[in-house]
Amino acid sequence: MYIQVIKLIKIKKSVAMSIVLRDKNRTLTDEDIDKAMTAILELIKDKYNGEIRKIGGLMKKILASLFILLFSYSIFSRKKVAIERIEVKEEKVYLKGQQTPFTGVVEKKYPNGKSRSYFGS
Repeated sequence: MYIQVIKLIKIKKSVAMSIVLRDKNRTLTDEDIDKAMTAILELIKDKYNGEIRKIGGLMKKILASLFILLFSYSIFSRKKVAIERIEVKEEKVYLKGQQTPFTGVVEKKYPNGKSRSYFGS
């Protein structure tokens, strides 16, 4: 019986919530928001013995690595075309003869051998 009670005490539940802070008459300052969030967190802690989950060291490393990987993929996997193959219509970049805006990388090569890349639409 004693072991079962200890197991029940250790069980924690995760709860997600969304909080909207507004003032009808003015824009809230950082100080206003900090005060409100501190009061809300203290209420949750006092009334429900709740706490904010902290992301551990390993989780931070995994999330940072995933972000870097996805960011690198999004930049380096874009299709690259020469500037001569594009046209601009209504402030959007298109491949010549295409109806869909181009979202890849436009590359301009200079006579001195250097190049410069621009992102499409």
